[in-house]
Amino acid sequence: MEKFKDSLIVTGSLGEVKIYEVKANDRTINNEIKTVYMPELISAADIIEAHRKLGETVTDKAGRFGHASGEEHELENERLKRMMEEAATNIAAVVKTKSPKAVYFAFPQEHLKELESKLPREVSEKVVKAIGADLVKIPREKLLEHFV
Repeated sequence: MEKFKDSLIVTGSLGEVKIYEVKANDRTINNEIKTVYMPELISAADIIEAHRKLGETVTDKAGRFGHASGEEHELENERLKRMMEEAATNIAAVVKTKSPKAVYFAFPQEHLKELESKLPREVSEKVVKAIGADLVKIPREKLLEHFV
Protein backbone atom coordinates (compact mmCIF):
# COMPACT_ATOMS: atom_id res chain seq x y z
CA MET A 1 0.00 0.00 0.00
CA GLU A 2 3.07 2.21 -0.05
CA LYS A 3 2.01 3.35 -3.53
CA PHE A 4 -0.78 5.42 -1.95
CA LYS A 5 1.68 7.55 0.03
CA ASP A 6 1.23 11.27 -0.77
CA SER A 7 -1.79 10.66 -2.98
CA LEU A 8 -5.40 11.75 -3.34
CA ILE A 9 -8.44 9.60 -4.03
CA VAL A 10 -11.19 11.34 -6.01
CA THR A 11 -14.67 9.82 -6.11
CA GLY A 12 -17.51 11.45 -7.94
CA SER A 13 -20.86 11.25 -9.61
CA LEU A 14 -22.96 13.80 -11.43
CA GLY A 15 -24.26 15.03 -8.07
CA GLU A 16 -21.14 15.25 -5.93
CA VAL A 17 -17.38 14.99 -5.72
CA LYS A 18 -15.45 13.73 -2.69
CA ILE A 19 -11.69 13.99 -2.36
CA TYR A 20 -9.65 12.06 0.17
CA GLU A 21 -6.04 12.49 1.20
CA VAL A 22 -4.32 9.20 1.96
CA LYS A 23 -2.63 9.40 5.36
CA ALA A 24 -0.05 6.98 6.71
CA ASN A 25 -0.52 5.93 10.33
CA ASP A 26 1.76 3.67 12.35
CA ARG A 27 -0.13 1.06 14.36
CA THR A 28 0.95 -1.81 16.53
CA ILE A 29 -0.43 -5.08 15.17
CA ASN A 30 0.66 -8.36 16.81
CA ASN A 31 3.48 -6.53 18.64
CA GLU A 32 4.82 -5.14 15.36
CA ILE A 33 4.64 -1.56 14.17
CA LYS A 34 2.90 -1.47 10.79
CA THR A 35 2.12 1.48 8.55
CA VAL A 36 -1.55 1.61 7.65
CA TYR A 37 -2.82 3.88 4.88
CA MET A 38 -6.26 5.41 5.34
CA PRO A 39 -8.12 7.96 3.18
CA GLU A 40 -9.32 11.04 5.07
CA LEU A 41 -12.02 13.23 3.56
CA ILE A 42 -10.65 16.69 2.77
CA SER A 43 -13.28 17.99 0.34
CA ALA A 44 -16.92 17.24 -0.41
CA ALA A 45 -18.73 19.32 -3.00
CA ASP A 46 -22.33 19.06 -4.15
CA ILE A 47 -22.87 19.86 -7.81
CA ILE A 48 -26.02 21.96 -7.49
CA GLU A 49 -26.94 21.78 -11.18
CA ALA A 50 -27.37 18.01 -10.87
CA HIS A 51 -30.05 18.39 -8.21
CA ARG A 52 -32.23 20.70 -10.30
CA LYS A 53 -34.88 19.53 -12.69
CA LEU A 54 -34.81 20.87 -16.22
CA GLY A 55 -38.14 22.62 -15.57
CA GLU A 56 -36.56 24.57 -12.69
CA THR A 57 -33.86 25.84 -15.01
CA VAL A 58 -35.97 26.86 -18.02
CA THR A 59 -39.66 27.54 -18.47
CA ASP A 60 -41.83 29.91 -20.41
CA LYS A 61 -45.22 31.50 -19.67
CA ALA A 62 -47.07 28.79 -21.53
CA GLY A 63 -45.21 26.07 -19.62
CA ARG A 64 -42.83 23.58 -21.12
CA PHE A 65 -45.08 22.87 -24.11
CA GLY A 66 -43.45 25.67 -26.07
CA HIS A 67 -40.06 23.88 -26.22
CA ALA A 68 -39.23 21.65 -29.13
CA SER A 69 -37.87 18.22 -28.13
CA GLY A 70 -34.53 18.97 -29.79
CA GLU A 71 -34.27 22.13 -27.73
CA GLU A 72 -34.79 20.15 -24.52
CA HIS A 73 -32.10 17.66 -25.54
CA GLU A 74 -29.69 20.54 -26.19
CA LEU A 75 -30.50 22.06 -22.79
CA GLU A 76 -29.82 18.72 -21.11
CA ASN A 77 -26.46 18.47 -22.90
CA GLU A 78 -25.58 21.99 -21.74
CA ARG A 79 -26.47 21.08 -18.13
CA LEU A 80 -24.26 17.99 -18.33
CA LYS A 81 -21.40 20.09 -19.71
CA ARG A 82 -21.75 22.57 -16.81
CA MET A 83 -21.81 19.72 -14.26
CA MET A 84 -18.61 18.23 -15.74
CA GLU A 85 -16.90 21.63 -15.71
CA GLU A 86 -17.91 22.27 -12.09
CA ALA A 87 -16.64 18.84 -11.01
CA ALA A 88 -13.34 19.37 -12.90
CA THR A 89 -12.90 22.82 -11.35
CA ASN A 90 -13.42 21.43 -7.82
CA ILE A 91 -10.96 18.60 -8.42
CA ALA A 92 -8.34 20.89 -9.96
CA ALA A 93 -8.52 23.35 -7.05
CA VAL A 94 -7.86 20.66 -4.45
CA VAL A 95 -5.11 18.97 -6.47
CA LYS A 96 -3.40 22.34 -6.96
CA THR A 97 -3.61 23.12 -3.23
CA LYS A 98 -2.46 19.69 -2.00
CA SER A 99 0.05 18.96 -4.77
CA PRO A 100 0.00 15.15 -4.41
CA LYS A 101 2.41 12.78 -6.15
CA ALA A 102 -0.51 10.73 -7.49
CA VAL A 103 -4.27 10.95 -7.99
CA TYR A 104 -6.58 7.93 -8.10
CA PHE A 105 -9.86 8.67 -9.74
CA ALA A 106 -13.34 7.07 -9.88
CA PHE A 107 -16.31 8.47 -11.78
CA PRO A 108 -19.24 6.70 -13.49
CA GLN A 109 -18.09 5.02 -16.70
CA GLU A 110 -20.53 6.89 -18.97
CA HIS A 111 -18.99 10.25 -17.99
CA LEU A 112 -15.40 9.32 -17.06
CA LYS A 113 -13.70 10.25 -20.36
CA GLU A 114 -15.59 13.54 -20.61
CA LEU A 115 -14.59 14.57 -17.10
CA GLU A 116 -10.97 13.54 -17.69
CA SER A 117 -10.91 15.71 -20.81
CA LYS A 118 -12.00 18.74 -18.75
CA LEU A 119 -9.21 18.39 -16.18
CA PRO A 120 -6.24 20.73 -16.58
CA ARG A 121 -3.08 19.05 -17.91
CA GLU A 122 -1.23 19.45 -14.58
CA VAL A 123 -4.00 17.44 -12.89
CA SER A 124 -4.45 14.76 -15.55
CA GLU A 125 -0.70 14.12 -15.55
CA LYS A 126 -0.97 13.06 -11.89
CA VAL A 127 -3.81 10.58 -12.49
CA VAL A 128 -2.27 7.15 -11.97
CA LYS A 129 -5.46 5.14 -12.22
CA ALA A 130 -8.97 6.09 -13.33
CA ILE A 131 -11.84 3.65 -12.99
CA GLY A 132 -15.36 3.85 -14.33
CA ALA A 133 -17.37 3.40 -11.13
CA ASP A 134 -19.48 5.45 -8.75
CA LEU A 135 -17.66 5.04 -5.42
CA VAL A 136 -19.13 8.12 -3.71
CA LYS A 137 -21.08 6.03 -1.16
CA ILE A 138 -18.28 3.51 -0.51
CA PRO A 139 -16.93 3.71 3.07
CA ARG A 140 -13.49 5.31 3.16
CA GLU A 141 -12.00 2.17 4.73
CA LYS A 142 -12.82 0.25 1.53
CA LEU A 143 -11.74 2.83 -1.08
CA LEU A 144 -8.12 1.75 -1.51
CA GLU A 145 -9.21 -1.80 -2.41
CA HIS A 146 -10.72 -0.47 -5.64
CA PHE A 147 -7.39 0.99 -6.81
CA VAL A 148 -4.99 -1.85 -5.95
